[in-house]
Amino acid sequence: MLIVLLSSAAAGATERPWLKSPEARTRADEAAARAQADDLASSESASSSAAPPAAPPHTRDGFFARLSLGAGYFAAASGASQDRRTFAGAPISLQADLGGTPAPWLGLGGAYTRDVILGLSSEDEVIDGDEPDLDDRTFQLETLSFFASLYSHPTAPFYGFVSFGYGVIHVRPSDDGPELPVFSLFGDADGSAPTGYAFTLGGGYDWWLSDTWTVGVSGRLLGARLSTDDGGVSTHVNVFVPSLALSFGYH
Repeated sequence: MLIVLLSSAAAGATERPWLKSPEARTRADEAAARAQADDLASSESASSSAAPPAAPPHTRDGFFARLSLGAGYFAAASGASQDRRTFAGAPISLQADLGGTPAPWLGLGGAYTRDVILGLSSEDEVIDGDEPDLDDRTFQLETLSFFASLYSHPTAPFYGFVSFGYGVIHVRPSDDGPELPVFSLFGDADGSAPTGYAFTLGGGYDWWLSDTWTVGVSGRLLGARLSTDDGGVSTHVNVFVPSLALSFGYH
């Protein structure tokens, strides 16, 4: 009987060569599982050695400072509507911001701006002999403000800002020496310099140079409502200055 069974099995293997015995299939499945595990371990080892750990994202937190330098267009108007005088010029704009970030999306601090207005020109509605000679004059528009910067999240490159504070225009000879920032802000106390409130609205984009330093571009719209009382004559001066700037920041 045993001989008959062995003969039948051999005959079946010969007639159906595509079939494997259960023992052979088990050994093949075990070998395939071992090979798959080895391949998975090799790929995990290769990926872990090839990909360094990701660097933490740059964030704005704590103290920060930003210095911006740019240029734009200066426009101002004074006088009554029946004898309106307008001014135009090219400003060299400097802005310095110091502050902190009480929240991941918010920056608060103080801002100082100085716009040196070159190439001044003026135009009167009525030519009556009182037109100013601005050939050897420059205007210096200074502001000292509180500002707020807004971010969509701590690592966002985009930001917007608003400010509100004090502004003054100094009239200087073109060959006048430079004045220290801030110290000249309240120098014209006799009422001849237009003073009042100023505000700005703008935004910018920063690129990180390192963990603490940034470089960026920004745009700003500055407006001011100023007045002067010279010799008992009160005059309002409205100012509008759009400008673009290159900025450097520390965070």
